[in-house]
Amino acid sequence: MKEALDDGNLIKFGLTLHPYLDTFSHQSFSGILSKVNDIKNCRVLSDIPGGLLNRLIKMLKYVSKDRFDRLLDSGVPAYGHGQVMVYPDLPFLRWSYEYDYSSEFREGYRSTGIIENSERYRRAFSKFKEYLSDYLNRHPEYRDNELSFKDFTALFDTLTSKDTDKGRIRRRIETMVKAGLFQKGDSALSYDKDLWLKEAFRNYDKEKFNKRKVVGALLADNFATSNWYHYYLTVIWYNPGSGFKMIN
Repeated sequence: MKEALDDGNLIKFGLTLHPYLDTFSHQSFSGILSKVNDIKNCRVLSDIPGGLLNRLIKMLKYVSKDRFDRLLDSGVPAYGHGQVMVYPDLPFLRWSYEYDYSSEFREGYRSTGIIENSERYRRAFSKFKEYLSDYLNRHPEYRDNELSFKDFTALFDTLTSKDTDKGRIRRRIETMVKAGLFQKGDSALSYDKDLWLKEAFRNYDKEKFNKRKVVGALLADNFATSNWYHYYLTVIWYNPGSGFKMIN
């Protein structure tokens, strides 16, 4: 994080913020295969709007008793938060689970107690705000001096609102427009996950470029200055063992 703050590269800063914020939402889980990721008795204590998956899981648990946990355990490896699915990533959720805390592989399970995701996200939001402020102080060229915004509570309340994924996205857009951070209809409010690829390659094709190995990619004239290329360089910087390589 310190290196990303010192650097004036927005892509490096943004990429570093993602795993940093995951240390709040994914806390207590390990990013490798680990016994602490071996979960049972995962319980949701608040409603999930539009939560068809959650209702299905509850029904399966009711019908199968403890067989559901055994099925999940055998089908999903104890890697990261995979066995608790998307629950850490729902900002409004109240939930709990039991994890294997033993080091002798003797299945010694311990309860987490009630987890309040909103409290985890509140701490993350506060630190996120601190780092953004620090970054803008170090690199004032990215600051919009015509913008005066103070109502961060509105942003946090929108972040943790209880709604479906689409509903929360809609609320966030409405909040940012109302706060004057964006104009209604601004292209930046419509996320296109393929935008950087479209800009970096002359022959971008969604089906072709979604393959694990892409053959015959043609670089755009501005490839060396494209966001995608700088993202590629940042991945190599962040994780030298990622498998990405520079080829001249």
